[in-house]
Amino acid sequence: MLIAAGFCNLLLFLFAGSLFASTFFRIRAERVFLISLIGNALLLYAAAAFHVAYPGFLVIFFLNLILYVPILFRMCREGIKPVLDRFLTPGILFALIFLVTFFVLTLWRKFYSWDEISHWGAAAQLFLRDGNLGCEYGGILSHASYPPGTCLIIMLAHYCFFGVPFTEFIAMYGHELLLLGIWLYPLATLTKERKWQALVMCLAYLGFVPVFLREDFHTCYTDAPLACLFGLCVYAVLTLRKDSRYDLFALGVMISFLFMIRNAGFGYAIGVLVLLVLKLILERRELFSGRRSFFCSLPVLLFTFVLPFILKYSWKYLLVYHETPLKFGGTKITPTAIYHAFVHNIPEKSYDVICDFVIRLLCGYALVFALLIFLFCLLRKRSVSPVRARSATMGMWFFSISFVLFLLTTLIYYIFEFQEHRSLPSFDRYVSAFLLAVAFLLLFLWHDEFAERRKNDPPDQGWGIRTVPRRRMFFLLLCGWSVIATVYNFIPPSMFRWKKHRTEFDSVKVYHKILARDGVRFGLITSTGIGFKNYYGSYLYPENFRELKNWDPVLVKKSNAYEWTYVTVTTPEAVRQEFLDKGLTYVFIESARPEFYQDFQSLFADGFTATEKTVNRRLFRVLENGYLTPVPLEKDQAE
Repeated sequence: MLIAAGFCNLLLFLFAGSLFASTFFRIRAERVFLISLIGNALLLYAAAAFHVAYPGFLVIFFLNLILYVPILFRMCREGIKPVLDRFLTPGILFALIFLVTFFVLTLWRKFYSWDEISHWGAAAQLFLRDGNLGCEYGGILSHASYPPGTCLIIMLAHYCFFGVPFTEFIAMYGHELLLLGIWLYPLATLTKERKWQALVMCLAYLGFVPVFLREDFHTCYTDAPLACLFGLCVYAVLTLRKDSRYDLFALGVMISFLFMIRNAGFGYAIGVLVLLVLKLILERRELFSGRRSFFCSLPVLLFTFVLPFILKYSWKYLLVYHETPLKFGGTKITPTAIYHAFVHNIPEKSYDVICDFVIRLLCGYALVFALLIFLFCLLRKRSVSPVRARSATMGMWFFSISFVLFLLTTLIYYIFEFQEHRSLPSFDRYVSAFLLAVAFLLLFLWHDEFAERRKNDPPDQGWGIRTVPRRRMFFLLLCGWSVIATVYNFIPPSMFRWKKHRTEFDSVKVYHKILARDGVRFGLITSTGIGFKNYYGSYLYPENFRELKNWDPVLVKKSNAYEWTYVTVTTPEAVRQEFLDKGLTYVFIESARPEFYQDFQSLFADGFTATEKTVNRRLFRVLENGYLTPVPLEKDQAE
């Protein structure tokens, strides 16, 4: 009952600004939903910075509810039907259906990946408990590159469930609100007369997000929201309307939140601002009716350009103020380091990294990008609107240049920051996310093109789906796509044994009973790099791991290896002492480099030979003297 009441509170909170704007300012509700959500999140950010998060939320919540008072007066004067007709557009109706359906489908879901458990879920849980931003905690939570944008929206949703303790499905549900708002913004061109297009676009929402997603995308990851918001910001710049100060204001809010989702978003924000400057210079006569119109819009323009920098440097100030241990990356990228990398091949294997990077890029991603550029060219050629043709041209050139810069930046970070050499961690996720932004822009430019077509246009001038057979074929294909996407999005990965990061499930699920016991403390050893593999949290899933307690990561490396940020131990003796100091009872060895078997053989008890077959993805018991002895799988199954 408390959950149901909280869900009703959330709906009232989410739609207050949209209903108010559509009632009094005749602004489409779809264009207000996202801006209202981000605006409330930024207010909560300010409150949390001053350690008054929950009191600040109460003020924000009741300010939103107060908006219903003038709406009720307008309904009493004009009638309920005119007000609801302006509000209940196809996009808002879809949002209502989605919010209810997705809420029911997430009631039984839990976190299942390492990043959800170690950072995003933990940050949201501690936010609810203490009302503090992530920069105020030690360890991996205080990560400079992870501003609290998505956590702020998660907590807005969770706070609406007054009295409900931290719940993982509410955190996941709150995370989806940002993606929903991003999708709604371009749907303002839908009308009730175009019911087929409205249905197609709403179904496409379920299928669009997973198009480029791989196993590394999980429910609380920030890559998909960042990519979609980046694409939306470019779309908002290319489709600016004449003398629309609200569009400029909304654009400033959206651009500023790019950084709040992730530190890399600040680079995207700079790119969008450059595109906006070019747009204002090239189309100043089309955007402003005269000099007076321009100067009236100047305060909003200043707001658009200043707000991203305010958020960037406010977060940087908080990091310094709270003495956050983890700083922004890029400190190792210096002219001297670049010279050594390409002349003396230092860091080690830099040329191998470049070679692998290019090969993996050419194996599919370059082809996908070429296809997207071709569709931009097709839109430019077939558009009935010269304005939209010009928008397609600008979007094509913008993303062509941005893609090259993105690849160069990513490659430089792989060489100097990640130190993972040939593994290229999260390569698929990074490149897929950028392509997701390009596809998002392209989809909605085509959507606007289709919305502008007249009913009496010949079929060969549109998308070619005006005739009944073609429309049915298109509709059936989209329905099939949506069904697959629904399964992909809403059913937990634990249901899919064929997923890559579940392949080891059957051989290690017997460890659950051991590690879930009271008083058990277990740790992870990995020598594959500075990070943790996502699949570990997926298949080794005891309750005490998911609930963020009794967990100690231990990373190892050779003493003469390149410096790693998170590594605290470098020898078998130091690792063994770490076990004893932390009181670990079990240790799981995830994956080890070949040199681990020789350099750390003395870590194991007498009679055990460390090899790839005997060590990787195995659980070991910590003896009283700190040595490791394997836990036989047969014994686990018996228990």
